Amino acid sequence: MLYFKTSMTGDEESLIEGYRRANPAFPNQSTLDPFFDEQQFEAYRELGVHSAESLFNSILTGSNSKPQSVEEWLKRLYKTIPPS
Repeated sequence: MLYFKTSMTGDEESLIEGYRRANPAFPNQSTLDPFFDEQQFEAYRELGVHSAESLFNSILTGSNSKPQSVEEWLKRLYKTIPPS
């Protein structure tokens, strides 16, 4: 299972930034109310897209070419993690 948590990094689109200013708990709002309004849905969707695209950043993968599979991406990502 692959799990990643979205977070604000400071390079998000203006829609995400605007929603964050109006809703300081974003992106950690409670899930007790499962009914998102359009703005909230779009902010989370955009943040998800931004986060997912960032996962393929050459800094993380150690290569300028995009991986051809999730397996290849995970192998590249593993190589960039310093040993503990």
